[in-house]
Amino acid sequence: MSLYKRKESKNYWFKFTLNGKLYQRSTGLRNKEKAADYEAAFRRALLMKKIDAEIPPEPPTFGEVVDAFLEKIKLRKTTSSYMKYTFECNPLLRHFGRSFPVDRIDSKSIEKYVAWRKGSVSRKTKKPITSDTINRELTMLSRLLRPLVGNVIKSDPLKDVERLDPNELSFHVITREEERAYLLASPPQLQDIATIILDSGMRPDEVYRIRRQDVHADYLQIVKGKTAKARRRIYFTDRIRKIVDARMRRFDGQFLFPQDDIDGNPATKTLDYWHRSTIKKLGFQFRLYDCRHTFATRALEAGIDLLTLAELLGHSSLKMVMRYCHPSEERKANAIQLMEKMSRKAG
Repeated sequence: MSLYKRKESKNYWFKFTLNGKLYQRSTGLRNKEKAADYEAAFRRALLMKKIDAEIPPEPPTFGEVVDAFLEKIKLRKTTSSYMKYTFECNPLLRHFGRSFPVDRIDSKSIEKYVAWRKGSVSRKTKKPITSDTINRELTMLSRLLRPLVGNVIKSDPLKDVERLDPNELSFHVITREEERAYLLASPPQLQDIATIILDSGMRPDEVYRIRRQDVHADYLQIVKGKTAKARRRIYFTDRIRKIVDARMRRFDGQFLFPQDDIDGNPATKTLDYWHRSTIKKLGFQFRLYDCRHTFATRALEAGIDLLTLAELLGHSSLKMVMRYCHPSEERKANAIQLMEKMSRKAG
């Protein structure tokens, strides 16, 4: 028997020579007896080749599939997209392992992954992993395996795996009191960026990348985005105009929000550190991205219709807009009172 284990793998591998040819591969199994049976079956298949039996090619490992996918992303997408996909692939790699054969990923192993992630905490925030995060990772797994279905994999192993219910509490609509306290406590660059998001609904990375040539008399032009709808105009409020004018005067370089607010630096990549530091001092929790959700909710409560709101947010579907809008309890209570008044008049 030629079974052994590699340092980086929990599975048994085999290595032997037959008719002058070396055969070496992972069994994908941790049980030694099952691994021995796998090797024996493989040897029999090799011997059967003498009567024209076909030996199926060795399936790629999960690590090889991930590496190939990320290499394509690196060539075709932006750096931010590459980092995002890498981040989503990391927990999948930790669970399945780089040497795990992809043809052994089935619905049962995916359900085990979901159970594992439900019991995990974020390495960054130290909070439990949300359902939305797990759903995004399952979507990533589907994207990795889809090209292999019908060839390496007989059928899609995710077709019978149900997605988790969205996290209704994962979005926080910032109150006016929280907004005032947050902006007063924030360092200047974070204060300016949060204000622009609150007044426009822009994504944080869209604000980070604002350049001098994107500034026009009455609006900002977003020239890059995932979809055509994301490439749009952002019209000035008084607060946005004051921030943009001040930064146009202050900086001579390409970006209005250079890294560390130093003129000539490349665009800011993230302000998560300053954001976490600020909310920790204040004692309440929300994400910088929640400024965008807050804009959407306030716009809806101000009477802006969904089609217009979709254009403002840069969404291509109303379904996405609905995820961003979270009417307050007061708004819902007023809606019921209005319906009651209308019913009385009709009666």
